[in-house]
Order: sequence, then C-alpha cells, then structure tokens
Amino acid sequence: MFQGKIDYNEIVTKLNGFSLEFHECAKFKFEWSGRNLHSFNRIFAVIATDGNSEVIHEQSGKKYILKTGGIYFLSNGETYKFKFDSATYFLSFHFNCYVDGCREIFADSNIFTELLTDSEWVIKVEKLLKENISIAEYSQLYRFLCEKVSEFIPEIDTEIHLLYQRDMKIHRFLRNEADAKTVIEDLADIAGLSADTLSRRFSKDYKKTLKKAINQAIAMRAEKFLRNNELKVKEIAEILKFNDEYYFSKFFKRESGKSPSEFRQMLGIIRHTS
Repeated sequence: MFQGKIDYNEIVTKLNGFSLEFHECAKFKFEWSGRNLHSFNRIFAVIATDGNSEVIHEQSGKKYILKTGGIYFLSNGETYKFKFDSATYFLSFHFNCYVDGCREIFADSNIFTELLTDSEWVIKVEKLLKENISIAEYSQLYRFLCEKVSEFIPEIDTEIHLLYQRDMKIHRFLRNEADAKTVIEDLADIAGLSADTLSRRFSKDYKKTLKKAINQAIAMRAEKFLRNNELKVKEIAEILKFNDEYYFSKFFKRESGKSPSEFRQMLGIIRHTS
C-alpha cells in the first residue's frame, strides 16, 4: 500500500513468540553446600568473594571457582554441585527463555560457562534490586538482564527449529497443559498420528522418549506452581491430576532430586505447610 515500505511480518511473529520468564531475582550471602537439578536456567553475578566458593557440573566434572565480578551461566536440566561460603555475596537470577511460544531455548544445551568479569554490570544491576523500583527502573533492569542472557543463547540448529515448527501444537500442550493423566495417545491425537508412529518419530528426532518429555514438562509446571505462595502441595497435586500428594511428591523427587518441601526450602521462601 505504501511505496518504500518493507514488512518484516516473520520477525514480528518471532518477537511475539519470544519470552523471558524470570522466577527469581535475589541477593545471597550464606554458607551452604549441596546439589540440585532444575528446569530453569540460572545466572550468578558475584558481588564479592574470597575465592573459596565453587560450582561444579556433576556430569562432566567441570568446575568454576567464583570470582568477584564474575558472571556464571547454568543451563536447565543439568545437575550442579555448590559450595558457598559466608564471604561470598552474589546475585541470582532464575529464568526460562522461550521461542515460538513453547521451546525453551536453553533446553538440552548443556551450557555451563563463565563470562569474563563484568563488575560494572554487576554493580548496575545490584543498584536496581531494591524496594519501590520505578517503571523506568524495571525497564532498565529488564534490558540489562536481556542483554546478558543474549550473550549465552546458543546457535539455533535449523533442523531442530523445523522440528519444533512441525510439532508446535505438541510442545505448546506440553508447556501449558501436561499433567499426570497425560498419555502418549493424547499427544498422538493432537499430531494426527498413531501413538506408535509419534513415539518412534519423537525419539528419533529429539533423542529422548516422549514419556520423558511428558515427565519433564510436568516437573517444569510443578516448579512453577511450587513458587506460588498461596498453593499448598496438596493443591498442586490436584491441579496436576496426581492421585494424591504422596504420588506427586514421589514423582517430583524422582525428576528433580528434591521433594516439593525441600524445593521450597531451598528457595528460601516461607510457605504454607502442605
């Protein structure tokens, strides 16, 4: 209609399908050691340390000694060991990053890395983590965090991207609706395929079974609900259609390595008793 106008509708679609969901922005200074596995990504930004704190990727044994001004990225789905001493003071950000409205961009990326120290960025972000933050400051904080996350985003494999495009409805269902009653036949109906055909195709294309993908999706939804201050564990079990709280807790511990109550305790949030 307008001469000289160039539309980038595909980019608009991509922008609308891209989201960065933050689950935690916190400052930590405590003595703790342990291990965990989560479905969210983490960035640690170290304000100060005496060099006696460390993070280890359990599967590979890769280790980083935390440095003042250091920024560390831990992708989801991996088990990490931690040793923090009381002299270490750091910012912690938990988040998921989605593209096409359903694909967690860091899933299966196995990223565990350290950026060169960026004390200036750490100081700027720390100053914004305060009560009564203004809208302008929210915007500024979000920009700083988006810029930092973008430094870790892996190159998108064209073949995998096309697979996600093809199976968009399945992945959206897994992200938003998967529960304990979800079976492979439900996803097969969505895909318009037989259960056997979908199972074989999914395992071949994504290098994991469809059952594992369902369980991972349920665990991710469970983590989201467990962060809700108003929900009891029993209520979450009902939302996710487990027969009872016991089976939900058993499932969650198998998938995450921690019981729902242990997960909440680790977040350092006072919750209602289950």
